[in-house]
This record gives sequence, C-alpha cells and structure tokens, in this order.
Amino acid sequence: MKRPLPDYPDELIAKFLSGNATEEEKQEVAAWEESHPDHPVLLEKLKKVWYSNSKVPLVDVDKAWGILENRIINVEKGKTVLPLVPWWLKVAAVLVLGFISVLGYNLLKDKQTETVWLALKENREERLPDGSIVALREGSELIFRESFEKNVRRVRLKGEAFFDVVSDPTKPFVVELNQLTIKVLGTSFYIHESNLSIEVGVKTGRVSVSVSNKQDSRDIAAGQKIRFDKATNDFEEIGQYADNRLFWKTGVLVYRDTGLEIVIEELRQIFQADIVLEGDVSGCLLTGRFEGETLEQILSEIQLSFGLEVEYGDNIKIISGGC
Repeated sequence: MKRPLPDYPDELIAKFLSGNATEEEKQEVAAWEESHPDHPVLLEKLKKVWYSNSKVPLVDVDKAWGILENRIINVEKGKTVLPLVPWWLKVAAVLVLGFISVLGYNLLKDKQTETVWLALKENREERLPDGSIVALREGSELIFRESFEKNVRRVRLKGEAFFDVVSDPTKPFVVELNQLTIKVLGTSFYIHESNLSIEVGVKTGRVSVSVSNKQDSRDIAAGQKIRFDKATNDFEEIGQYADNRLFWKTGVLVYRDTGLEIVIEELRQIFQADIVLEGDVSGCLLTGRFEGETLEQILSEIQLSFGLEVEYGDNIKIISGGC
C-alpha cells in the first residue's frame, strides 16, 4: 500500500532549517514535531538532506524537467509512473521548493526601505505609520520598515523609549531588543535599558515580554513593571509601574515616603551619575515632587531636608548627618 505523505508546514520548516525562523516560528516547528510520532523522524531526515546540501545551486529548470521526463517509465499506453522514491525524499524535494519561495520572499522583503530614527543630542517624539507615537530618549535608536509587514507591526529598539500604541487586534505591535521581544495589541508602556538590565513598565493595556533565546515569557498588566537581568538571562519579580522612569520625557519625579537609598539609586540611573552614600540613611524617608530640576538642585533640597552633607568631585558623595 502506498504510504501517504505526512502533513507538514513546508515553508515554515524551510525557514527553520535555513536559520531564518523567528522565535515564534521555532515554537511552531517544535509543536508540529510533537504532534505526531512520525514527525520527529521526518524532521531528522529533512535535516540530513538539508545540511548535506547547504548550498543551493542555480537551477536550469528546463534542463532539470527534461531529465525528469526521461526518467518516466511507461507502464501502459497513456499511463506513466515514476520510479519508487522514499516518501520522506519527496517531502524534501517539496521542501526545497518551499525554501526557494521563502528565500525569494525574504530577498524582496529585505529590499524594502528601512527608516532609522536617531535621538542624537536630545529626546525625540515621532508618529509611526500606523499612528502610534514613540518618544525616544537622547542616545536611543528606532528602526522599522516604511511599510509594516502584513500581519505584524515590527520595530527594533536600541536604548530607551515610551510607546503609545494604536490598537489593532489583527496586527500585533512588536518591539525587538537584543535579548527581549515585546508584543502588544494596543497599549502604552516604557522600555528602559541599561548595561545590566532591561525594564518594561506598562501604563495602560497589557504586554507580553519574551526572552529571545529561550521559551520564557511574562504577561505584564497596566500598573506593573518587570526587570530582565542580562547577566542571568532571566526575569525578576513583577513590581509596580514606575512613573519616575519617564523623567527624561516628563521632567517630573514624585516620591511618597520613599527610602533615601531607593531615591539615590534611582537618581544614579536617571542622571547616569556616580553617587556614593556614606553612613546610615536607613531612617530617611523622602516625600516630595521635583519638576524640571537638575541633579544638583534635587540633591540640594535633599541635603536641606535631612541635614546631610554633599560633596562634589569625580563622584558625588552624600554623607549622613543623621535622619
């Protein structure tokens, strides 16, 4: 009895074997592989065929078809059959055709113009083609295609930004970073990246944050934030949304009975300053609002509030005066 060809997603597997699959597509391949006992065997054989022919040569289609016609065996008048070929090899042949079509699509896609927005010496706010608004912090960069893909609105970010995304349930909005992918439908959120971590905070709506090189994701709701540690390649506990992260955009810092150690750590990150705490400030709780003030002005007010001593030099030293 002739064995039927197993059901398989040829273009998806072609992208997977060629190294062009996204993390989501890799997960789809893994799910397909587990869905039937024959699929792991098929995938393994396809890998052998693929990697033994890693270079795709230019093909003379007419010549190849002529050779194929010459191999047809006439069994009866008006009927022809091909010599028996293993079913998985037939799949591999179709897969190569699928790869060629995917390759052609990717080559055409890569020719689309990419737009690069740079916030060189100051913050920058722009409107994307779908109407979504993005605010870039000074020193940040956003890259996207002039025409979004058919089923996704994809951008690549380097640095720090705040997004106010127009809702479109049929076309998710995706932000790609070096180690994370953030997927939303319609929401507003910030991304804060440093050398050590990436923090995502959601103001409205909901976002999904996933690690690029492993199957690990977190759903973050409005009023929440999550921090990703680059060194451990893992998430930390979900915390409360931090409005102060957007000081570069709003110029506003608000504290309510906040420990001075937490305040100073936040000022270090916001102003990228080297601030050293000396002495015990565990009893110092700050309540106040700062708007449009420099680091020196903020520290001066903290100094007066708690009777601290502040020294300026290669770094800033805050010496406890007793809270």
